Amino acid sequence: MIIKLGSGKSSGGLLRYLEEGKRQVEMGEVREPDLEHRHMVYNSLGADDIRELERMFRATREVWNKNDGVRVHHASISMNPGDPVARSMTDEALVELGKDFMERHAPGHDYAIFIHRDREHPHMHLAWNAVNPETGRKFQSTRQKFFEAKRYVCEMESKLVHERVLMPGDPGFVRQRDRLSDAEIHIKVRDESAYHWKEDLKHRLETAQAMASGYDDFLSRLAQMDVIVTERGQDKN
Repeated sequence: MIIKLGSGKSSGGLLRYLEEGKRQVEMGEVREPDLEHRHMVYNSLGADDIRELERMFRATREVWNKNDGVRVHHASISMNPGDPVARSMTDEALVELGKDFMERHAPGHDYAIFIHRDREHPHMHLAWNAVNPETGRKFQSTRQKFFEAKRYVCEMESKLVHERVLMPGDPGFVRQRDRLSDAEIHIKVRDESAYHWKEDLKHRLETAQAMASGYDDFLSRLAQMDVIVTERGQDKN
């Protein structure tokens, strides 16, 4: 399993993206999102749809007068397409994993679980409100939280697969599009808590791109995630 974490200022924008997707341009062709295979399968508030869920998220933030800054957090968990157990997992099984993750990573926060099956491997998205409805405290996304999340995912995976991690060259190993290099995979197997800067940077870029409304907003979101973009070849005069 691979986990990516992010946060943003628009909970409505994130929820709409997770359920409705956005147009992608590949090889000069526009590809519409596969709505048939993108679903909100569970939310802790019992909301009927993402619009009602967003209103409930916003109400909690307003009650505590914390409806500014970061409003929502996001985690995506992707299964290894080379793992037959992962490919055959039902939505119900994935939801149980998602609930377990949220209870450990962001206890007390309201959240929703989305499952996407528009790729060769199922992947799960979790979106949770930044403000805890009981304490009024905002969730703090720290490096320690990032490493804890990776450990939780490793423990979740170990419960599903009771055999060694597939390595490059092993029968059944399939490289995901956003997979680490061979050398990084070996490092990861030796030390799951090791920091992989390329994986982290790519995650920040993808998160900013998914939530940005334009190029300037994209740069602004990157800056909020401590990614500074230097443009070359621009006429400064």
